[in-house]
Amino acid sequence: MAKKALKILEYILLFGLGVVLVWFALRGIDWKVFVDNLHTVRWGYVALSALACLCALILRAERWKDMLLPLSPSATFIKAWDANNLGNLSYLVVAGSGDFVRTAGVTNKDFTYDKAFGTVLMERAWDSFMVIVVTVLAIVFKQDAIVTFLKDSVLKPAAGRLSLKLWIILGVLVLAIVVFCVLIYKLRDKSKFFGKIAEWLKGVFDGLKAFLVMDRKGRFAIYTLLIWFFYVAMCQCVFWAMPGLEGLTFADALFLSAIGNFATIVPVPGGMGAFHYLIALAMSQIYGFGWEVGILFATLTHESRTILLVVLGAISAGAVAIRRGKRKAAETTEKGTE
Repeated sequence: MAKKALKILEYILLFGLGVVLVWFALRGIDWKVFVDNLHTVRWGYVALSALACLCALILRAERWKDMLLPLSPSATFIKAWDANNLGNLSYLVVAGSGDFVRTAGVTNKDFTYDKAFGTVLMERAWDSFMVIVVTVLAIVFKQDAIVTFLKDSVLKPAAGRLSLKLWIILGVLVLAIVVFCVLIYKLRDKSKFFGKIAEWLKGVFDGLKAFLVMDRKGRFAIYTLLIWFFYVAMCQCVFWAMPGLEGLTFADALFLSAIGNFATIVPVPGGMGAFHYLIALAMSQIYGFGWEVGILFATLTHESRTILLVVLGAISAGAVAIRRGKRKAAETTEKGTE
């Protein structure tokens, strides 16, 4: 009961943080200007942005399926697709839950959770690498403006909050992790508790190694590049959707995609508020657009994706429920004939 109460409290706090960030993003907006800009939106291009997002999601499922196959021969695109959609839906509700939900979605009696989770960690490692690549490319194309923005609006505020006390806490935490890892290694054969942890970590490591033993690594790399191309294309399509932004280039879309990725660091459901605030801040400080334009751009980009994720998550939830119902019905029938 206490654990459930803590989970509820955690969700309330994270949701509250999202509300605060939304308030920061929306305060001071001239709503008449915002609504006037909204009336000029070319919605066909917003739909095209959602289509680019859909392409990225399809490629992500196909890429993950290829990584799962060496460890789980029964892995299919549909299983990876539904698990991803359920994970995305969960992320919109509870920050940080998406990867755990989608891992559970592909786990079965022959493919344990730890191994599945290892493949998710490897995917995240590749995504983190691509965030760095996108950021570097953005800096190359728009060096002065981006370096100034990152230094003054992202790095300095973050560094200002890292007090000596926090650094000490982080140091102690790292030391504790190192000591715990040493204990696991030394006591794995002597203690059932540490043996279980060692076994779980080995499963995770097997999942991480899945990339090394998978076939068609070249296809994996191509999928990764295409996924991030479509993510950037989403921003470009919204440029075309808003009169006054048509002059922004793919390099600008690269930059705003990189900035948007920083918003995922903030532990709020679906990046609520954090994405809107950072994007509007970048567009006002670097491009000189009004705050209303930046918020509208962020809203069109974020909410078109969110609506798509909700729809796909609901469809996948229904599909999984139907499959489970059919499986249980078949098991019941089989038992009745025995």
